[in-house]
Amino acid sequence: MTPVVEVSELSKHYQLRGRHAGVVRAVDGVSLSVGRRSTFGLVGESGCGKSTLGRLLLRLEDPTAGQVSFDGRDWLSQRGEPLRRARKDIQAVFQDPGGSLDPRRTAGQTIRDALRAHGQDTPDRVADLLRQVGLSPDIARRHPRQLSGGQRQRVTIARAIAVEPKFIVCDEAVSALDVSVQAQIINLLADLQAGLGISYLFISHSLAVVRHIADQVGVMYLGRLVETAPADRIFAAPAHPYTAALLAAAPVPDPAVPPAWRHLGGEVPSATALPAGCRFRLRCPRAEAVCAAEDPPLHALSAGHAVACHFPDLFPREGHVNE
Repeated sequence: MTPVVEVSELSKHYQLRGRHAGVVRAVDGVSLSVGRRSTFGLVGESGCGKSTLGRLLLRLEDPTAGQVSFDGRDWLSQRGEPLRRARKDIQAVFQDPGGSLDPRRTAGQTIRDALRAHGQDTPDRVADLLRQVGLSPDIARRHPRQLSGGQRQRVTIARAIAVEPKFIVCDEAVSALDVSVQAQIINLLADLQAGLGISYLFISHSLAVVRHIADQVGVMYLGRLVETAPADRIFAAPAHPYTAALLAAAPVPDPAVPPAWRHLGGEVPSATALPAGCRFRLRCPRAEAVCAAEDPPLHALSAGHAVACHFPDLFPREGHVNE
């Protein structure tokens, strides 16, 4: 089956001028695919390029190079009216629901605006959508300031699903919420996926959240994907040392379990002065001479599991997983 989204060698470079002149390779040759009715979880440190990748897929920014196929069609070549019509199939849920909602519009007006933009406004549709995301239809009369953070995010989700999209970019969609509310929103997204067949690109810095919702996981470091694998595989047997370090750093909610954290030496290189060869080598405990000479490509280890490392782990090691 054709993936709903296929990304090939996508890049976004920013030219800096003045005192700090240089090129920031925010996204640099990323390739991935998102299956139908599935969730691709994208993780990595702040500044690794994951949110920029999401903005490129939403056509909020134009890429420097690369290709994106959506539903079997060239997404980046769409212009004018065809692009406007196609936009209803790709929606977004961002981190800050307060900033995503117009404070002057009620929840009902916000949802109705999305429906009217695509000629889909019908009687009772707003009430149905609010019920679908677990809210009372009475919420339609309230402004964002009258809603809790969780309620505001449910309104943004209702707006996103109002036009029946095939794909939603969730960019840190639960990171601004309390833990208990996070779980509710994650469960809501999973229920909507099961009922409506939506695919997600789920961008997050929380490994615990990604582990709960994602089918496939990609790990980014300094603009590149360094590992992709099915979620159960990447949490059980990470092959890239950076992935292993991220997992080891995740807190364990059990004081009896000793932390598995391993210190990474060095600092994250400047985005305008990337090291030769592997970008992770200055912090990597396995780095050898070849790592400075050759930038490892993302290559397959097994079905669905790829890693960009000259010396990947081929088997799980004790301490990689926090159970």
